[in-house]
Amino acid sequence: MRTLFYLFILILFSACGSRNVFLGEFRHFDLPVGEQIEGKIITHNVAGSVACYAVDSTMLFYTPLHPKFRVVACDRNTMQIRDPLIFVGRGPAEYSNPNLYSKVFAKSGESCVWMYAAERCEAVCLNVTRSLQEERNIIDTLISIRDFNTSLGDVRGQFVDFQVLNDSLAYCETVNESEQESRFIYNFLAKEVSVNLDSFYAPVENLYIMSAIVAFSPDNKYMARSLSVFNQIDICELDGSGAYSISELDRPKNYLELDHYTPEDVSVASSKGMIVADMTSTQDRLVVLRYDFELNKSEILIFDWAGKLHHRLLPVTPFTAFSLSDDGLLYGFVSDEELCVIPFNNYLE
Repeated sequence: MRTLFYLFILILFSACGSRNVFLGEFRHFDLPVGEQIEGKIITHNVAGSVACYAVDSTMLFYTPLHPKFRVVACDRNTMQIRDPLIFVGRGPAEYSNPNLYSKVFAKSGESCVWMYAAERCEAVCLNVTRSLQEERNIIDTLISIRDFNTSLGDVRGQFVDFQVLNDSLAYCETVNESEQESRFIYNFLAKEVSVNLDSFYAPVENLYIMSAIVAFSPDNKYMARSLSVFNQIDICELDGSGAYSISELDRPKNYLELDHYTPEDVSVASSKGMIVADMTSTQDRLVVLRYDFELNKSEILIFDWAGKLHHRLLPVTPFTAFSLSDDGLLYGFVSDEELCVIPFNNYLE
């Protein structure tokens, strides 16, 4: 009888262990040995920077650690500083702690980037092309989340993740006072929720404390999302179909492994082993940067939108963030003094 009891417990635990928090098909992929790639190291002197974004002939540096600026523009060829674009302050086009998104997009032939300023509950679209031409900040679009039309009621102050990645759609996560989280794609042109993503996720307490890295395909058909402690990438179509996860693990993380995470646990888990540090997309490829904070190593995984792994690249010089330029170069952010430049077009074919 005791043997049957333990067998029942084992079967129950195994069943729980196979349940994916992302409620879609789980697909395992084999991680190949990988190809070492070596880039050219170029220097810059943008103090307080943590990431870079290639925009036309300009390199934008995100500088959350600088005392006066939040975005600084440099000439992409010479790396000479041109203009600080976003100043710290409370005046027009000034923001203290904006989050800058890596997806640069074209709007009427001009390059733009999105920022989210939590202190004002605003997302702003910075027109980089015109700002540099006119030597002043040009804000093309401003979205106030106070105007959001959702079924969530008053969502002010409830956003834990807000990522605008193109000219119409935003990925949003909110959490209410009862620690219930909602995830949705919001169309801010139509002022409505485009897709409710809650149906893709199992209800796991405190899941909101883990920040997400999100990428949309340029045609707005697919979304990819990764959380630091999952060690998997979740993909779905933006019409609400085709949800699946990809990972080199044999099984997804289960409820028991995630239910008991605290913010301290997440911080520790995020610093051990390879985690997704950055991600971007092209029409046919999803480019994922993973970084090991303990070993100071990085790798680039390139998938198609069906989840097939095409390349595993091992940079000789590790970096923690990256940007793809229109002329086929990958710029890896090494430090606030150095970038690693790698010709990359061949890997996207």
